[in-house]
Amino acid sequence: MKNKLDGFLLVEAVISLFITSLVILVLSFTTTCIKSLNKKVVSNINNDFHLATIQRDIYLGNRAKLVMTSTKKLKISDVKNSSTVFLEYYKNMIRIRGALGGHMPLLVGVNQLYFQQISSNIVKEKIEVYGVNFETYIFLDKTPVP
Repeated sequence: MKNKLDGFLLVEAVISLFITSLVILVLSFTTTCIKSLNKKVVSNINNDFHLATIQRDIYLGNRAKLVMTSTKKLKISDVKNSSTVFLEYYKNMIRIRGALGGHMPLLVGVNQLYFQQISSNIVKEKIEVYGVNFETYIFLDKTPVP
C-alpha cells in the first residue's frame, strides 16, 4: 500500500492568509465607519433637541401661564393672545397644538416624554429621542402681565 499524506501547498496557504487579512481589514474599516456615524447621529439628535427647545420657548414667549399638567400634556394659557395651547406627546413627536386645531411638530422620533410640575410656573420635561435621554425645564410666566 501506498501511504500518501495530503497537505496544503505553500501557494494555497498564502492565498488563504491574504483572504483572511482582507476580511479583517474590511471589518475594521466597517467598525470605524459605524462608530463615526453613531457620533454624528447622536450629535444630530442633540441639535434637533436644542432647536425644538428654542422653538418652544420662542412660541410660548414670556407671557404663558400653566393651566393644567399631566405626564404627557401641558395646557398653557397664552396671555398675550388670549388663547390656549397644548404642549403634548402625540404619535412619537412633541407638538404644540392650538385649542381650535392645527399643530406644530417640535421634535419627531420621541420614544418617551414625561412632564412633572415643579412649581406653578416651572415644569420638568424628560424626553427620550432615539434612545438618547434629555432633561430640561420649562419656565413659564417669566414677566408680570400689565
